[in-house]
Order: sequence, then C-alpha cells, then structure tokens
Amino acid sequence: MQLLAQALGRLLIQLAVGVGKTTWMLRIIAHVLGGDEHDLVIVLFPRWDILWEFEQRLPTDLQAITLEPRPRDRCGGLNDRWLEYERTYCGFLGRHELCGNCPRRRGCPWPKQYGKRLRQARLILTTQQHLIQNPHFIRKLTKDTQANRPLLLLDESDFLLKNIERTISPRDLERFLEAIRQMRGMSDRRHRMNNDWQESVQLLQDARTIDLQAGNWRFPWVDPKWALAIQQVGRSIYGAGFRFLGFDLTHFSHSDRIGRQRQDDGAIRFATVPDLESHLVTSARRARMFYTAIGSPW
Repeated sequence: MQLLAQALGRLLIQLAVGVGKTTWMLRIIAHVLGGDEHDLVIVLFPRWDILWEFEQRLPTDLQAITLEPRPRDRCGGLNDRWLEYERTYCGFLGRHELCGNCPRRRGCPWPKQYGKRLRQARLILTTQQHLIQNPHFIRKLTKDTQANRPLLLLDESDFLLKNIERTISPRDLERFLEAIRQMRGMSDRRHRMNNDWQESVQLLQDARTIDLQAGNWRFPWVDPKWALAIQQVGRSIYGAGFRFLGFDLTHFSHSDRIGRQRQDDGAIRFATVPDLESHLVTSARRARMFYTAIGSPW
C-alpha cells in the first residue's frame, strides 16, 4: 500500500509464479479492511471455479458478499428465454418479465442481489464478465455500497491487456434509434435524457471513420428504468431482432479513438477495455501485478 501511494496510483510488480499470490491477496484484503484507508474491496476473478476456491480460503472474520451468476437450473423452462435476452443485452427486461412472473421467484436471491443488499458492504467477490457487459460496473458497485474509497483486486491481468473488439451493425443501430424515438410517457428528466440519446445516436449514424476517431463521443448514463422502457419498446417492434445498445455505446465512448472504424458495410468497429474506477489491480497468469488509482489514465 505504501508503494501504491508512492507510485501515485500506478504500479507494476513482477512476481514469480507459485509464490502464493492467493495468500498475498488475502493478506491485502485483511490489511485494508482492518484500516480506514479504503472502505470497500472488490475482487474480480476470470472464472467461477477460481472464485469459489478463493472463497473457501477466506478467514471466518472476513465477511464477503458474492454476486452469483443467474441460477440457470432454478430458472427451468424460462432459461431459454433468458439466454435470448442475455444475447441481446436485454437483462433489465428479463428481470422485469421473467423474474417477475417466475413461479419460483419466492426465495430466489438473484434478482435483488444489488441495490439495498449491498448497502455498507465492505468486501464483494464476483467475476470479470460483469465488466464486459457494463463498463461502469465498478462505479455501480461503489454507488450501491455508498463507498468513497474503493479498492479493486483484478485477478489475471490478461483481461486488461487484450482489446475487447465490438461491432455495431447499421440495422441494430437503426432499431435502437427507432425504439428511442417511440418512447412515450416519461418524466421530464428521462425525457431530456432520451432526447440526448436520440441526438447522439443520430450523429453516430452519419459519422465517417474520421469523425469516429476525432469526435469526443459521449452518451448519457444508462438509467435502469429508461433502459427497461427502451427494451420493452424495442422488443414490441422487432422481437428477438432487437439488441439493446446502451452498454455497447458506452464502451464506444471509452474506446481507443484510433481503433474506431466505419466498415464498408456501414458497421462501426472498435476496441475497448472497461472503465476501472479502482485503486489496485492484480494478475497471476503472466506473473504481473497492476495497480491503478481512480482517475489515473492507462
């Protein structure tokens, strides 16, 4: 932690494989939670089996909240529909429609594992898949927990070193824009936000590669209630052919400008890594450890 402070939030440490990285991570967590320098520790793992193994080694005095994956077996006959919603990034609609009408909803902790449940949490474990869908996942956890000084441990730095390539097709962009245009009955605040989304997406539709690379592209915050309404409208018009692009466009706004391209078929191609509003990032596979502080550029 002293090295992290001296490095002003960015520090690379070379570690030999097999030196006890997991034990070291546990010691870091215990040290941080025993002080007042950070009020939240978030640990992200590449796979669930690694997370579960780590969970078994947690001391009993370290109380962690694990953000579980959707319980597919419990979903039963609704699982196929859930997979369709997940493929098109319509998770808000899935929670509203499928979880809301699920006969096994009572006693299922998954739909409400965010929000109030995380209030005042100090240690959260989950996987890196969340960052692939939502680039502001760390910010969301910080908001839900009401933390001011989060510390992030990211197991496996490979996740940071490889670009995440995404493509937005002209058809998906037009359908997303049409759903925005069809929005009705919103509060004044969400009406203004919807107008901002519409204006930004319209500009993106006509942008050339030079515009994509030069522009300071920004999109509004993905408000959950607004996103649910957009997904409802889009699905009512296009069915399974609708893809919610809110998170894709947020990724685009944080992507490397030089890598943005308008392809011959009109698709927008870009590569990006998630927005890590964090203090500490660790790696094991390539024997590296990364540290980064809130606001520090990579």
